[in-house]
Amino acid sequence: MHAVSTSTQAFIAQLQPHLDKQLVFEYASKRIQPGYHVTEIKAASFRSLDCGANPQEWHETIVQLWDVADQPEQGHMSVRKFMAIYNKVHRDVQLDESADIKFECGDDVAPAVHYQIDHLQVEGQTVWVALEPVRATCKPRDRMWLEQQIGQMADNCCGPNATPGNACCAPAVVISQPDRLWPA
Repeated sequence: MHAVSTSTQAFIAQLQPHLDKQLVFEYASKRIQPGYHVTEIKAASFRSLDCGANPQEWHETIVQLWDVADQPEQGHMSVRKFMAIYNKVHRDVQLDESADIKFECGDDVAPAVHYQIDHLQVEGQTVWVALEPVRATCKPRDRMWLEQQIGQMADNCCGPNATPGNACCAPAVVISQPDRLWPA
């Protein structure tokens, strides 16, 4: 499966209309406990060489969540409180809003594990953010897969059986991974 990235800006934009709702994360088949903490928000930059000897460079915003029941009577953190934490870090650290957003979740026993957003859903007074583990992958294979998919789409669109003058036969465009779209 080819993962779709979510930019920091897209995630924050999805939260903005729901400031008075509670923010609940789900990861590893469990719901984060009421009283959880946002312990850090990091602006990370990476430079690497992938398994095909291709140089890679990217940025991430990493939100570290500590899954503890510290003052559980207060319930889950509100979106407003999360946004206040995010805005302070954004102001003081200068987060790259175009960077993918990732999460590290752990508790006082289990180590922090790296997650990405699977989907976001609003139900009543709760914003649910479902996280999935970041999986290892082979970037050269992923690029080849993407090129094959684009080639198949072009063949279906512009091949011998395509309708003459088909609008999808426009000149090639640089394709980047779109942000994940969530239901409102």
